[in-house]
Formats: sequence, structure tokens, C-alpha cells
Amino acid sequence: MQPNQLPTPANNNVSPAFLFAGSAVLDAHLETALDQFVIALARNQARIDHLQAMSAADDNTIH
Repeated sequence: MQPNQLPTPANNNVSPAFLFAGSAVLDAHLETALDQFVIALARNQARIDHLQAMSAADDNTIH
């Protein structure tokens, strides 16, 4: 095996060209669900960022 070459998996029965070829067509329900998931993920990250900022502001051990 050449350096920096990935080994071939034993169960390599799907061609990467076939796996990533073309674009996926989403129906309206799936697209709406995906949009709502992304929005919920962004809101959750905003909450995490806010809590981290508040805990850093309240932390009197930082010098």
C-alpha cells in the first residue's frame, strides 16, 4: 500500500461515483422538516453561546 492511501474496505459494494452522483430531490414535507431542523439547531447553538457568555461574565475566577 502506498503512503497516504486509504485501504479498501471489505464491504465496498457501493461505488462512490454512484453514491454521490446527481442531486437529491426532496419532496415538500421532507424539505419543510429539514428547514425546521436546521432552524432548531441554530436556535440551540444560540442558547449554548448565550449560556457560555453569561457564565463567563459571572465567573469571578478569571484573572
